[in-house]
Amino acid sequence: MAGSEKKTRAQVINPPNFLKSKVRITGSGDGIDMAAVERAEKAISHLSVEFDGWLRDEVERLFETRKRVDEEGITGQAGQDFFRVAHDLKGQATTFGYPLITETCASLCTMFDKLGNLNDLPDDVSAKFKLLADHHVDTVRALMTQKVKDREHPVGAKLAIELNSVTQQFISRYLPE
Repeated sequence: MAGSEKKTRAQVINPPNFLKSKVRITGSGDGIDMAAVERAEKAISHLSVEFDGWLRDEVERLFETRKRVDEEGITGQAGQDFFRVAHDLKGQATTFGYPLITETCASLCTMFDKLGNLNDLPDDVSAKFKLLADHHVDTVRALMTQKVKDREHPVGAKLAIELNSVTQQFISRYLPE
C-alpha cells in the first residue's frame, strides 16, 4: 500500500477582490461619512424629548406593575409583567441616555433570575425581596425624575453602587444557587 500512494500537490487560488471598486469612500478617506454621523446625532438630539417621554412612561409602568405585585403576588402575571418592564428598561435605558437606570434594572433582573419561586422562600426572606424590589423601583424613579444621565453623578452613582451591593449580599445570603 505504501508504494501505491499518489503524491498530490495543493494549489491555492486567490480570487480577485472587486469590493473596493464597488464601494464609494467619502468623508475623511477612512470610510466614515462624518456628515452622516452629524446628521444622525442631530436627529437623536431632536428625539431626546420623545426618549424622556418614553422613559417616563416605562418608569410609571414599572411603578404600576410593582403595585400590582403587592396586590396579586409576585409569582403570577403581575410578577411576570414587573420583570418584563424591568428587563425592557435594562435593555433600553442606556440607549436613551440613562446608564444608571440600566444598571439598577440589571440588578433587579439579576435578583429575579436567582429567585426561583418566591413561594418557596420563608416569609421574612420574601418580605426582604419585596422591600429590595421597592428600593430598585424608587431608585429608578429618582434617577429619571432628577434626570441623572451621567455615571459620574455623585449621588446617582453612589445610590446605584450601594443598591447593587445590597442586592448581591441578599442574593448570596438568601438565594444561593
